[in-house]
Amino acid sequence: MKIVKIRTVLVAGLAGGVGYVLGTRAGRTRFDELKVQADKLRAQAEKLASSPKVQETVGNVAGLVKENAAKLPDPVADVVTKAADSVTEAAASVGAEDSEPTGTGDGDPLSGVTVEDAGAVEPDSEHNPGV
Repeated sequence: MKIVKIRTVLVAGLAGGVGYVLGTRAGRTRFDELKVQADKLRAQAEKLASSPKVQETVGNVAGLVKENAAKLPDPVADVVTKAADSVTEAAASVGAEDSEPTGTGDGDPLSGVTVEDAGAVEPDSEHNPGV
């Protein structure tokens, strides 16, 4: 009876070890795939954030927020103004960090980016009947 218990524990331990090794290998492969996709998305987000159009829009929105903050009670207005300043500074720092030219040279850094580059799937009528 003791030998049966030992065998059962040994087989369960061996199966668990093999499962762990196989799972970590598969997990590592999937992790590497996700990391590549995340790196692509991060690069595209940086391109978008450094776009002159985005920089201009951020500046315009921050200006409107500051103008309208005067209509709010003082403590709230101070917080809103500080938040607008932080967003403006963050957007300016992203634009300053991007010293390399991007895109196709027509002023739009995303002009050369395709749907496939982003890893997205184009909608089709088979999977999305409403399209």
